[in-house]
Amino acid sequence: MTSRIFLSIAPGLFLSLAIAQTAVAQQPPNIVFLLADDMGYADLGCFGSRAIQSPNLDRLAAQGVRLTHCYAASPNCSPARTGMLTGRSPYRVGMYDFARFCTFPVRK
Repeated sequence: MTSRIFLSIAPGLFLSLAIAQTAVAQQPPNIVFLLADDMGYADLGCFGSRAIQSPNLDRLAAQGVRLTHCYAASPNCSPARTGMLTGRSPYRVGMYDFARFCTFPVRK
């Protein structure tokens, strides 16, 4: 008798758990990506700097995730940004050095 009750309740229970799991998985994550040029590891208060005051970023770091072992695609800003935006090595997309922009016509 108890096995019949269990067998009649179990599919509904598993179905409700599957629906609840799907509802949780469909929520997009909240991600804030901060990119700063020429910032060293210990240039923020949350990483130990006493010379530079950064209370807002320190509070943000205390409430979120601090990534301490990261890799930059390049030591220069333009190739590093290219790597971050494309997901590829900057050299594979032709970015070898700083992006140089010319705002005036060049005469040869």
